[in-house]
Amino acid sequence: MIALGLYPRKSLNVSLPKVPKQYLSHFVRGYFDGDGCVYVENGTRLRVVFTSGSDGFLKDLSIALAEEVHVNLRKVNRSTRSYQLNYSTRESLRILNYFYHEVGDRLFLERKYNIYMDFKRRRGREAQAEVCKTSYGGSIPPVAS
Repeated sequence: MIALGLYPRKSLNVSLPKVPKQYLSHFVRGYFDGDGCVYVENGTRLRVVFTSGSDGFLKDLSIALAEEVHVNLRKVNRSTRSYQLNYSTRESLRILNYFYHEVGDRLFLERKYNIYMDFKRRRGREAQAEVCKTSYGGSIPPVAS
């Protein structure tokens, strides 16, 4: 099994795979849908959290997001049984727009997408201004009815 790349406790040692730049937003969205969290704290602050058993994976993800989305490098925090990468409102908006901006009818978890869209609607122009500061020139996806 080890010869095939399967080894014990793999989730604790995994690193970020080399994903071509044009597919990175889709990879991050998929990872977020499986091991990420988005929530609104105190009705005013949007939070994005990525969780992993591997601190190395999250360190690499922090670097990739800093380069692609122009958010600050984040320290990986140890929680009870895993590691977490946490982002504030401004950075959360940038990250979420990064992987939702051209989502169209592609796969994503509607529940998480709706939290993002509801927050943007409530915050109006302020949220839109943060999203527009991204370098990839993404447009806002249409709201599903």
